[in-house]
Amino acid sequence: MAKAIGDRAIVRLTALNPQYSAARWGTMREYAWSDDQGRPWKGGLMVPSGFDPKGRYALVIQAYGFSPTRFYRDGSNLYDGFTSGFPGRAFLAENILVLALPLGPASGGSRDERAQRIAFAQGVRGAVDALVAEGLVDRDRVGIMGWSATGESVLNLVTFTDTPIRAASLLDGDANTLFSLTITYAATDAIQMKKEQANQGGPFGATRERWLANDPSLHTECVRAALRMETYGQEVHNNWDVYALLRRQYKPAEMIVFPDGAHALARPSQRMISLQGNVDWFRFWLKGEKRSAVVVPTETVDSLRQQYERWDQMLTLKRAVDAKPGCGASGAAR
Repeated sequence: MAKAIGDRAIVRLTALNPQYSAARWGTMREYAWSDDQGRPWKGGLMVPSGFDPKGRYALVIQAYGFSPTRFYRDGSNLYDGFTSGFPGRAFLAENILVLALPLGPASGGSRDERAQRIAFAQGVRGAVDALVAEGLVDRDRVGIMGWSATGESVLNLVTFTDTPIRAASLLDGDANTLFSLTITYAATDAIQMKKEQANQGGPFGATRERWLANDPSLHTECVRAALRMETYGQEVHNNWDVYALLRRQYKPAEMIVFPDGAHALARPSQRMISLQGNVDWFRFWLKGEKRSAVVVPTETVDSLRQQYERWDQMLTLKRAVDAKPGCGASGAAR
């Protein structure tokens, strides 16, 4: 804490956290680009202190909106007191750039569920292409995170497009899958209708084939990103099918369950596990780095060692996945 005395120099009154400085938090600036449909997008690019514009950095896209008036210490920052698993500026300490992705284009958007997923994928691809073209980002070291509704969009992105996403994280994400439709939502909150709109009809009768073409759980052979899934609450409502099917195919996937977690994690211990876990995940997959210090609640030296042993095994699996031809753009990308 500091205070200015009149027009004289600033005098420091306290130094409660001397390990932190304003420079360490990095900076956020507005960033604009266009997708391949010519629609404008306006997000925020967060860069670390000592940022070198000639360097090619790893990038994590945080997909749940952008507000130019917020500090982006961690979460989506769209709602006061409503947080999520986005580490925000913690990535900057690891020399990873962060792009805060808006929920849709600045103009030319749509209220149609399927059109929104397609626009999301096109917006992400446009942002990656723009940052790579500027020489700021390494195309082979891009990750993305989605929470709630954008978790569904991220799953569709890594399933149905060839956007170069090396690793992704779904934070209590929604899903337009048969499993999700049958065990979670119904007509009372219009979520069933949203899923059917996203998949061009329900999984029965005349629209069955369209559902089959658009349900990402039925196309998990196309997922190439290392996928971390977090689910909050006693029951795993979404993405258990995706996780199980990826494991059946020996693909890199991990699920972390918070049995007492709310949709927006609030307990400090839960938030620490989620936030640090995602920093670890993307450091490993985008930079090949591992944490050595024990910092997470209930963590031990042995459990941290096991985490990286597990991920090293996944890395071997991913190399095998990357060696195979990809599916290319299809389904929700069309």
